[in-house]
Parts: sequence; structure tokens; C-alpha cells
Amino acid sequence: MKKAYLPETRHKEQPQQRDIFRSEDPRIIIKKAVAILDCDPDEFIASGRVYGMKKTNRDLLMYLIWEYGVYINEEIGNLFHVTYSSVSRNVSLIRERFLKDKALKQYYNKIKSQIKM
Repeated sequence: MKKAYLPETRHKEQPQQRDIFRSEDPRIIIKKAVAILDCDPDEFIASGRVYGMKKTNRDLLMYLIWEYGVYINEEIGNLFHVTYSSVSRNVSLIRERFLKDKALKQYYNKIKSQIKM
């Protein structure tokens, strides 16, 4: 029903759409993305500082949920056991990396295209 009657992205001035889009549990989105990334979420969720590809995967997941646009930074932070300001900072950093690293942006777009949100 969502597919037939709702636009792909929510309209920011129609809060009723936000509630419908929020009906998808963000943990399900993470689970789908983790399967595509072929990584273990326990390696970067609730494990303190992460480095290298683990950090990149975590930041891509954060950005995916953030870009979805229905969860606030605090809610996203709770999923990854980080503060809301860490979410904001990681989103900014990944956006900067997309500008410099086209391969990373393509990788993200591939992940996003395989997850129906």
C-alpha cells in the first residue's frame, strides 16, 4: 500500500507521512545493509572506537539511516551507542568523503539501491 500511495521520500510539511515512514524499524535497515556490506555489526556497534573499514561501514550505515530522514540524530546514536553529536560529525565527514572519493559514493549508492526503504 505504501508503494502505491506514498512518494519515495517523505514531504517535510506532512508529519503524517513521517509516522508511516517510521513504521520501518531502523534495525531492519541495518540488518539488510550489513548483509550487503558482509560485515559483523557487533564489531562497530557498542565497541568504542573503531578504525579502518569498520569505521567506514559504521559511518555508511549511519548516513543511510540519517539520509532516510525520519530519525533524529539522538535515535540514530542510540542504535550505534554513540552520542547525537557523533552522528552529526560522522554524517558530515562521510559527506566530505563522498566529494573526494567517487568510488565510496558509488559503493554507497549500490548499497542504497539494494535496500528498499
